Amino acid sequence: MKIKLKDKIFEYRFATPKDVNKIYRFDRRINSVQEDHQYYYSHSPKNILKKMSFGNKIYMVFYKSRLIAWATIYTSIDKKRISNFNLSLADSKKSGLLCAAAVSRKYRGYGIQKFLIKIRIDYLKKKHIKFVFVMVSPGNKYSLNNIKLFGFKFVKKIISEKPEIINHKRVMVPNIDYNYRLNL
Repeated sequence: MKIKLKDKIFEYRFATPKDVNKIYRFDRRINSVQEDHQYYYSHSPKNILKKMSFGNKIYMVFYKSRLIAWATIYTSIDKKRISNFNLSLADSKKSGLLCAAAVSRKYRGYGIQKFLIKIRIDYLKKKHIKFVFVMVSPGNKYSLNNIKLFGFKFVKKIISEKPEIINHKRVMVPNIDYNYRLNL
């Protein structure tokens, strides 16, 4: 499918398992030029493939056949994570999650992130999802502003750990995210 944003025409589609390596290479590029790694962490090919299982989807956005953005949609929330969202087990089955979004630096400012938020919300509406959640780092002002434009409301501050590579070793470091909710 195609979408015109500002003066460019972009193509977008759902990813398939054949796209895992393409997404992985893009993900590595994004992570290598990112100034602040607290907003986005690298995904392994196995993790990317997992993001496409159990009814979950990944949207990919291309410009002239080159991958320039991707974003994930979860169509339910895992039992282990429902406490992060102040949800009952029954409501978790009617909830979706927007996560793992990245836009190439060269294409920021075209409205791609807003577009990805909108099409993921639209997809979840078609799946009869009642609640949409997103977790955002407090310093990620662009993402915070964009989700608020769609009506997301603050739910909870989440303190967790995330993996980072420090001195060539993988270590777990503290991480803070803000959780936002949109009722459909």
